[in-house]
Amino acid sequence: MLTDEGRKQTSISYEQAFEIFRDVQHKVKLQIPQDGSKKSQQDIEELTDQDPNLLTAKDHKDQLRRIVQSFSPSGFERFCARLLRECNFSSVKGTGGPGDGGIDGYAVYMVNQLFGFKVAFQCKRYTEDKTVGSEEVENFRGSLQGKADKGILFTSSRFTPKAKTAAEREGATPIELIDVEKLIELLEQLKLGVIEKETVIIYDIQESFFEEFKYP
Repeated sequence: MLTDEGRKQTSISYEQAFEIFRDVQHKVKLQIPQDGSKKSQQDIEELTDQDPNLLTAKDHKDQLRRIVQSFSPSGFERFCARLLRECNFSSVKGTGGPGDGGIDGYAVYMVNQLFGFKVAFQCKRYTEDKTVGSEEVENFRGSLQGKADKGILFTSSRFTPKAKTAAEREGATPIELIDVEKLIELLEQLKLGVIEKETVIIYDIQESFFEEFKYP
């Protein structure tokens, strides 16, 4: 049944819909035992305290978001470079630092044995309250001229709608935008720093994997 708030929603993303599905699935799992009786709110809270596997999928995403945003700027660059290597990019090399010209590194993606293209990437390690706008996208694009075929802009925060529009501008050097939600998806898909639980679709966090990225 839809709530009044739910009826006001005109559109939601796939990720939001999936989160709702997981949350409802979690609540149903807690509240409807095999004998058909319904658990009280106190019973639910006690069960959640006793069994961490009953936490919703949102919990590990929130934890991963906080971890990524705790990285040092240079650590975030190394983290993004690691993800590129895991995604089958080759010749990944960081160039970040003073005088980097707005480019934090380069990589090559081979489409097949004969053809590949050069990619430049930039990393914006921001907290949740700061977003990446269109000006930063256009500045990064300007840095790419004559240096790379495509750009990848990473952030530990989010992109504004205007930034997304700027990245897709026709006739300009293409730029792929990777925000914190996409970073979390990649960690889950690549099984980097997370361990998938077999009983429910949640992840345990491997703090040790992320430690090296927190320091310069």
